[in-house]
Amino acid sequence: MLIERTLQFIDHVKVGKLNNYKGLDKEINWSKFLYEAVYLLRQENVKFYIKKDLAYYNNGLYLSGNEINEDYLNI
Repeated sequence: MLIERTLQFIDHVKVGKLNNYKGLDKEINWSKFLYEAVYLLRQENVKFYIKKDLAYYNNGLYLSGNEINEDYLNI
């Protein structure tokens, strides 16, 4: 996962989904990706928020207000 490779260089991240890139987006299990990304970022204590396009694929995963608030990471 790209997020995992960049953890040492980032202090916050906005996570969304790949859209309409040569059909590649149709092959991805977005619910699984969302769960894995949130788990990793929480474990590493990295500030993040999930964009609406990806949050749509939430299947019962609890996301706090900060994790889905697009203004949370704005300075």
